[in-house]
Amino acid sequence: MRISRREWLALSAGATAGLALPAFGQDEKLRLETIREIGPASNRLNFVFAAEGYDARSLEQFDRTISDLTRRLGEHAVFGEYSNFINTYRIREASSRPWDGTGKGTVFGVRVGSQNQDLVLDWAAAAKKLPASMPKNHVLAIIVNGAEALRSKGGGAPRQGRLATGSTWDIFLHEIGHALGMLGDEYPDGGALSEELSINVSPTGRDVPWAPLLEGSPRGLGITKVPGIHRTFWKGEEQCIMAQNSNDFGPVCRWGMVLGILRHVRLIEESTPARDQVVTPKTADRLDIKTLAPRGHGLRVRWVSRSVASAKEFAAMQFLTPKAVRWETLEREKGWEPLRTAEGGVRLSELAPGRHIVVAFIEDRHDWIVQDPWGTSRDVAAWAVEIPEK
Repeated sequence: MRISRREWLALSAGATAGLALPAFGQDEKLRLETIREIGPASNRLNFVFAAEGYDARSLEQFDRTISDLTRRLGEHAVFGEYSNFINTYRIREASSRPWDGTGKGTVFGVRVGSQNQDLVLDWAAAAKKLPASMPKNHVLAIIVNGAEALRSKGGGAPRQGRLATGSTWDIFLHEIGHALGMLGDEYPDGGALSEELSINVSPTGRDVPWAPLLEGSPRGLGITKVPGIHRTFWKGEEQCIMAQNSNDFGPVCRWGMVLGILRHVRLIEESTPARDQVVTPKTADRLDIKTLAPRGHGLRVRWVSRSVASAKEFAAMQFLTPKAVRWETLEREKGWEPLRTAEGGVRLSELAPGRHIVVAFIEDRHDWIVQDPWGTSRDVAAWAVEIPEK
């Protein structure tokens, strides 16, 4: 995908406007159909595949395309590892005519941009057509029939996790890198270059996001200066599908993709009683959590407590957030005491009389996650606990 910064900002603005539309303004004609629903949409990354430019006679081709894409998602190293985090759906709406690049007669109006490059879409107009049942945490992939012939494929709004793309796997994976991993393109002047959006591309050669990966000078990684037409920037790896010179993500982009998946979910799915409240032996005799676990590796869970004397400290549990709390904080900071776990929870009988803050802290410490300053790979549940004198 090769778009200018001005085009990207216009697309992002359109998507932002689309998200603000009320449900009653949406087109109820389009239906959301479930392909695979492994958990509640409110705490999953929800892929929604939508047909564009498939007329009634070619919808079966769309079905085969989606079947192939979902199969390959399950087989991919990153998406397979986190398959328990992902639901998949489809919008199977026929266009009145096959896609020809003009956007006429199609469901969403995807067209070819200037000089026969890029896929262009009015995202605000497209959002009006989406079903009201669209899950909040979604990535919308509009699969454009026949778009592979373009010299530059795709297009979308990374902040909102939306893209228009061709139907082949390599194109889809590259565009998902933008929409989900918030990855920048690794070619001159491609994509939006900002710290928030591009973990793999930096506008400066100092303090690059991927610096922790450079220890030991691994092959293919570094800080490479890339002169562009309007600016110079730095990239982190030689071989990556975002640079369009590989069929998969390199270590830097893989790290960004994992954080992108984790950004959509909470690792603590449920807590009993509900998190962030005052509990006593009368309202609960134990505290429990249910976690959202990856397929191939475990999550680290730590239960700790801290005695507090003042009401101000007692209320501080409301401000414990994944971004603010780290494993090392609870392990080394004075005052936190480990609690013995029992079948995914702890018993209040372990606590002495008085006021306490009890914290369940969970973290994904997979080797792919080099660092996480945003706290997306962590989760925390906290309770204020009162134990009366015996």
